[in-house]
Amino acid sequence: MKKSDVVPIEKVRAVAKPKPVKWRDFIRFVAECDKLREYYDDLWKQQAGTAEWPRSSTDFDDEDAEWCENQVAKCKAGLERFNRRENLDDPDDDESELSQAYIAKRLTLMVASFPNANPSSPEGYLQMLVEHVSAIEGLNEFELESACREIVETQKFAPAISEMLESIDKHAALWRERRHAMRNANSKRLEVFKTLVEREQKEKKEAHERAIQSATYALHEWTSTVQRLSKEIENAKAEAKAAAEAAETEIANLVERYHEAERCESEEMRKLEALTTNGAAKHYASAE
Repeated sequence: MKKSDVVPIEKVRAVAKPKPVKWRDFIRFVAECDKLREYYDDLWKQQAGTAEWPRSSTDFDDEDAEWCENQVAKCKAGLERFNRRENLDDPDDDESELSQAYIAKRLTLMVASFPNANPSSPEGYLQMLVEHVSAIEGLNEFELESACREIVETQKFAPAISEMLESIDKHAALWRERRHAMRNANSKRLEVFKTLVEREQKEKKEAHERAIQSATYALHEWTSTVQRLSKEIENAKAEAKAAAEAAETEIANLVERYHEAERCESEEMRKLEALTTNGAAKHYASAE
């Protein structure tokens, strides 16, 4: 690193600052990227069946597809905007590292954001800070930007080098997740749609099979009930017939006894009439 890349702390605020990206625009960009990342995370959960709010295949309609495509395009455009080629070692090489000169300027601006920044060795502090940050492979402008902005927002004093590296590691991990979502959201969406269709078809098939099984079981139960009731009806009829025959026999016996009783009644009545008539005649005869 060239010593000229580091500006002494006492002169930092008077130095022409690198034109940073607009804070409001960067916040919106990060928010849009996080929105896509959350959408992508939800896709994984939908596919695994662990989503808090499960979606159906019909939810993945043209409107959802359009939103996903537009969101990916919006975030990718933001990457181009907030990872400027002119800040790379080789602006013509997409794989080029972030230039040390830009890193030095951005870190210098960050340190300048702390009005009480006064390390014991200002130039040595900045030089070592730039050296350590520049040694991070694959560091992007938006990763550095996120880390610098978090440091300024959350700390009261200029960060130790270890704190700066920890913040960069944190934001590098977050940006890996966001960029992964940008690369894979559209394909994952189609994959999840296919999975949900297959899952729903399987569920319908299983539900149909359960319905058949339930209907078969119900039919078996009702068939058994019909057979049981048929036997009970036959038994009841047989018992009723036997009871009817017994009743007829009893009635016949009663009728026979009734007729016998009538016959006996008539015979006894004749006897009584005869006795009564003969007794009266003898009485009248003796009286004469």
